[in-house]
Amino acid sequence: TEAGDQLMRLLINKGFAKEKEDNIDQKCGCDCTCCQKRNSQYWINQQGALKAAREYVGKNLHMSGQKLEEYLQIHFYDKWVHFDVLNSGEIEIEQMAQFLKQVMGDMTISIQ
Repeated sequence: TEAGDQLMRLLINKGFAKEKEDNIDQKCGCDCTCCQKRNSQYWINQQGALKAAREYVGKNLHMSGQKLEEYLQIHFYDKWVHFDVLNSGEIEIEQMAQFLKQVMGDMTISIQ
């Protein structure tokens, strides 16, 4: 969706998400990527997701300070484990809209 794309752009631009290395340059022996189009894949680690959650929960649920931190202690980590099923320490950026909605406990909220 357009809102999901906007969220992904914001997470990338704010430095919360990182591009996954794909070693595509090693396929033809040069670094020009002439042999194949590069397909960027972005991932967000737990630290980046927590920063994003702090920002979006604070804004959408009108929380700050200790109240926000207590809320995240209760709601962030169990959702993280649910999304990071392989325990790799990161999730695909495309999952962040659903993740943030679950952290906030409202699947209908608009995240932008």
